[in-house]
Amino acid sequence: MTVSSTLDASLSEFVKSKPDAGTNLINIVIVNEYRGGAFYYATGVAYSTNAPLVGYYLEGNNANCSMNVSQQTNEGPLTQCLIALPQ
Repeated sequence: MTVSSTLDASLSEFVKSKPDAGTNLINIVIVNEYRGGAFYYATGVAYSTNAPLVGYYLEGNNANCSMNVSQQTNEGPLTQCLIALPQ
């Protein structure tokens, strides 16, 4: 996993304070997959929207996403936080 300072700078207009997403991958158990960190979808339908998305995982269920998110979902022992960006 890497941090993109270019992406961080571009997102700063929309995301005023970036949460610490951590770097450990955690088995979400329900489908035996590992998740962690943050991700970005630029185009295409993802999570029932065509909007660009930023998503990140936090340890624990119902964790505080620390900002206004479009969707918050528990995935195994993690909380998934999704932010739909304006198009």
